[in-house]
Amino acid sequence: SRELFVGSGLIRRLIFDLAKGDWVITLDGDDVLRDRSYIRHAIELVTSEPDIVLVFAKVAKGTVDEPDPVIVNEGFGPTRVIDGTQFCLQHPPLETVAPMHMTCLYRRELALHDDFHRWSDFASYYQLMLGNKIGFLDRVAGLYRRHARNMSSYQTFKAVCTNYEGMRQIRRTAVSGGHFTAAQGVRWMRERTARVLLSACKQTLLG
Repeated sequence: SRELFVGSGLIRRLIFDLAKGDWVITLDGDDVLRDRSYIRHAIELVTSEPDIVLVFAKVAKGTVDEPDPVIVNEGFGPTRVIDGTQFCLQHPPLETVAPMHMTCLYRRELALHDDFHRWSDFASYYQLMLGNKIGFLDRVAGLYRRHARNMSSYQTFKAVCTNYEGMRQIRRTAVSGGHFTAAQGVRWMRERTARVLLSACKQTLLG
């Protein structure tokens, strides 16, 4: 496995040109892997189930010294293998359960295509899981550090458009690959569009 601490603009170059391992995990410069044994446990899970293409876990959101941080994916259940297409349908991007990139250990050979990380990290991970199996580890692996310059704390119009295009790309991949029916794709995209617009309106009203 290979750990890469990167800014988003470098991810494609690092995956394509610099990473040599079979599995990759990427962290932004302000993120932290709290669990030093996480990668070992993730590799044990993918070794036990060779069809897994991606593993993710829980994430704490807060400061380094925060005593009671918010836990993303808390209550999602035990460590297990999950059908990726069903996960995409039941737990779409930017909602309660999130495969946050700092814990996403994924198979590098499947990421070597033109669309990977072209729009967003979440779009890339969801496209990987379609038609494949993913793993979840019931442990708090990462710390998403909160600070004034978090990209998720404010959304530019460009960022909203990028997220929306990422959703469209997931839908296109799902329908063209036969993972969603056309009707499922339309319904899924309508719901995602509403969520993106509501989020944008909320952040605009909050300044």
